Amino acid sequence: MDYFTLLNLSQTFDLDQSALEKSYFRAQRQFHPDRFVGKPDHERMAAMQRSVDMNKAYESLKDPLTRAQHLLS
Repeated sequence: MDYFTLLNLSQTFDLDQSALEKSYFRAQRQFHPDRFVGKPDHERMAAMQRSVDMNKAYESLKDPLTRAQHLLS
């Protein structure tokens, strides 16, 4: 999974931290599991998985070492 694509960012090591945060919070507002309360189970589970993936992407990309590892993988 490409974390840059997931958060709609360009693949670069010199990542603008404010752009990363804006992309992350925009995506979380759209796919946060709380927005899927009352929806069918498959939609809730998909939103939960998407939220988990975005959290992993954000944590990975905000750290220079893990960002470099992700770029090299």
